[in-house]
Amino acid sequence: MTLTLNTIAHGALLAALLTLLSACGWGYAGETYKQKPDETILVDPPKPPPAATQVNTDPCLARSFTVFFMDQNSRSAKEVQCDTGRTLNLTRSDMSEAEFRRARLDNIPIGQWYLLVDPRAPNRASPNAVSNDELLGLAQIYNLSYHQRQPSTGLILYLFEDNKGTPR
Repeated sequence: MTLTLNTIAHGALLAALLTLLSACGWGYAGETYKQKPDETILVDPPKPPPAATQVNTDPCLARSFTVFFMDQNSRSAKEVQCDTGRTLNLTRSDMSEAEFRRARLDNIPIGQWYLLVDPRAPNRASPNAVSNDELLGLAQIYNLSYHQRQPSTGLILYLFEDNKGTPR
């Protein structure tokens, strides 16, 4: 029986040692390989929509602008002061029959003043063309009506009705 008790005692001791070693091993593993806490993911709150841009209330973004006139014999360019409608400069030049035909093919209005608008501003194709923003300001003061887009240049023609009483 003593053998049996010794065997049982050894077995119990061995089991206790294994449990102790196992517990130490798990403790060591727990210290060395700590589980990372859940990562907190920060999400930026949605950005508010951009504030409405202040629209320039001055209709005369262009202090002066140029309007054009064409008849069968000549073409004219008139520089107009925006706020007063006063003519600052008026130039007239003769036009050949070939130039007149080309203007008719481009559907340039004959016998009416017109304004050139370049939608690509500030990289304007023509220095005498106004930008879209300038057009919006001028439309608050003058009677403008869309005529056409020129396919050759991309410029837009607006018919200009002189309602300020400037001499023609």
